[in-house]
Amino acid sequence: MSLRFPDPLGLLALSLAVTAFGCGGGESAPPAGAASGVPTVTKQVTRDAQALGQEIFELTDRTMDYVGSHRGRLPTSLRELGIDSLTSTTARHLIIRDKIPVITVEYRRPDGHQLTACSGTHEVLEQSLIHGEFTLTCRWPSGAEDTLRVSREVGR
Repeated sequence: MSLRFPDPLGLLALSLAVTAFGCGGGESAPPAGAASGVPTVTKQVTRDAQALGQEIFELTDRTMDYVGSHRGRLPTSLRELGIDSLTSTTARHLIIRDKIPVITVEYRRPDGHQLTACSGTHEVLEQSLIHGEFTLTCRWPSGAEDTLRVSREVGR
């Protein structure tokens, strides 16, 4: 586990930006997602992220367990882990990017869902243990990506 301290210059720049833009003449801020083109997070988005996140968490756990029992060697595929890449509702992918396993789970039939896919790395395990929730990068049907926080369901 590594501790990360905020960059003091980044915090200064952020506080200056908030001060500069936050002190407009009493105008109200647009709703979240309105200016950026990213849809608003609804209950359906939360359900989609939660479902995809649970699969990502389980697959990441299995991947890191494999790494631990194979002297640090990363698996090259889900098949090597003994995991099917397709379920009845999702397609699952494992890629290695800069020696970091990235798990992506996407809906096979995205109609009826407000997210099409989410991805996560080994950090979901650390974040879940420390905070009880973890961050995923999720893709909207428009192709836009956003980060969402997902709570870990205990006992699954």
